[in-house]
Amino acid sequence: MVSTVDDSPIEFSRNETEMWKPKNYDGTFLGPIPLIEALAKSRNLATVRLLNEIGVDTAIRMARTSASSRPSSGTSPSPSGRPA
Repeated sequence: MVSTVDDSPIEFSRNETEMWKPKNYDGTFLGPIPLIEALAKSRNLATVRLLNEIGVDTAIRMARTSASSRPSSGTSPSPSGRPA
């Protein structure tokens, strides 16, 4: 089973008068796409929609669990993302 997520426009109410309308960098929408593809292609709308569905606390918990279960390379990345 492949998990899919919707890469289409979405709006959130910031308050009674303002709406937040996140966008993809390239301004396009791909519609329903596999989750792994949405993450690999940095599709903002799909990621925002997923975060909205699972909740911020769940996403943080999953990220921490994932990070702690990865084998360590023995080096820490520098700010450039390369091993120091």
